[in-house]
Amino acid sequence: MFTTPTLLVASIFLSTPPKFSWKTYPDLIFTRYAAAACTLMGKIYVAGGKIKGVEGVLNDVEIYDPSKEKWKIGPKMNIARAKFALVPFDGKIYALGGEGEGGLVKEVEVFDPKTNRWRIVDSMPVPSRGLAAVSVGNYIYVASGDDYTGETNIELFLRYDPKKKAWKKLSPIPTPRHAAGIVAKGEEIFLIGGWSWEKNRALGLLEVYNTRTGKWRKGPPLPIPRYAFAYGLLDSKLFVVGGLTDEAGKLPTPSSYILENAGWKKLPGLKTPRGWMAFCVLDDKVYTLGGLIGEDSVNSVEVLCRWGK
Repeated sequence: MFTTPTLLVASIFLSTPPKFSWKTYPDLIFTRYAAAACTLMGKIYVAGGKIKGVEGVLNDVEIYDPSKEKWKIGPKMNIARAKFALVPFDGKIYALGGEGEGGLVKEVEVFDPKTNRWRIVDSMPVPSRGLAAVSVGNYIYVASGDDYTGETNIELFLRYDPKKKAWKKLSPIPTPRHAAGIVAKGEEIFLIGGWSWEKNRALGLLEVYNTRTGKWRKGPPLPIPRYAFAYGLLDSKLFVVGGLTDEAGKLPTPSSYILENAGWKKLPGLKTPRGWMAFCVLDDKVYTLGGLIGEDSVNSVEVLCRWGK
């Protein structure tokens, strides 16, 4: 088992002139952590997760409309889940994997905004929690996670064809991990950070998969290893925000970085450090949604915006 995680410690790697600042946006309706979020048709969807100190897993969904600056309740998922993946694909939203009431969730369900309903459409060949997933072209790629025991990472790398409902096993991930980041850019998939049960520590590794050649390569490692963090593309550049690490005894700080010219440069840090938050990017803004702050799950929302916006 690993030591009690602490929130990230700030560290200057490369400096860059600040172009962004953090703002406070309307709170989520529900307090939650280990939830998932994505965007669809200009709106933000936040689903599932847990409430610290409360037994059970959530299937609640809430939707944010930036034009109205308000959250509203959305249709509930069929299956409550946390530490799962939420992926927009072909005008719909796919929920994959995660942990449910008493075990791993194998069912894949999809939300169709035209019918305003969720329905179960398939099952994962290997269920996993803390998995990472992203869409590229006609497929959804699903990576790693753990087996719910808190002792073993799953060596999982699959390609899912939603239209054919077909799964394909791909070349193994060099370093299995859970609560990692995954980002697609062009024909490449970036797998960032995460927690390794084998190494019993957070990872700073950046491993890149080429969907055309089927080969992996290494990228520049994170300045600070982390897991359960926010990530994505900003100005077509990879970024990471907040999260948890195994550096016990350090002051909690919300370090954030963006990858420029093969080097990580510092971004403004979160106002409130947190991990296991839901997150997404919409209109060049990074939304961090709920999460764990210390020992408490929260519903606060902080957004990284360009100056003047």
